[in-house]
This record gives sequence, C-alpha cells and structure tokens, in this order.
Amino acid sequence: MTGFTVTVGLEHLLPAYLSEMAQDSIRLTELADGPLSELAHHAHGMGGKCAMIGDLTLAHLLYEVERVALLGQADQVAEVLTQAHSLLTHRHP
Repeated sequence: MTGFTVTVGLEHLLPAYLSEMAQDSIRLTELADGPLSELAHHAHGMGGKCAMIGDLTLAHLLYEVERVALLGQADQVAEVLTQAHSLLTHRHP
C-alpha cells in the first residue's frame, strides 16, 4: 500500500520509484545541514518524481522545501522537512 493513487499507465514504475525515494530520502537528510541551494535542487527533483507517479501530497511538500530553501528560510526548511520525512516514512518505509 503506497497511500496514493499511481498515475494510470505508470504502475510498472512503482518498484523503481519506491527504491529511488528511499535513496533520495537519505540524500535529503544529508543535505539538510548543507547549502540550501543544493537542498532546493534535490527537493525539486524528488518532487518531480512524486508528481509524475501520482504522489501529489509528497510532491507538494517537497516543492515547499524547495521554495523555502530558495528563500533562505532555514527555520521553515526544518519544519517542512520534518513533515516531508514523516510522510516519506509512512509512504516508503
């Protein structure tokens, strides 16, 4: 159970998506203490994957990580990252 409806026709990509999200999540954590521009770039890429496969709630959170990172709002980055990690943990254990 993924917690979202996979985009019709992309069901065959779900195993690869779940595997990539696990790796991307680790990298997202690593970037949390680094340059916000790198975090924004990574969050954008993750958000695109999520949107493509149909995980729109997670995509929205990751795009919000990107937005606040690009604005340099480190305190908000931490808050949104916590929300994204919580959803990632539940969606992609």
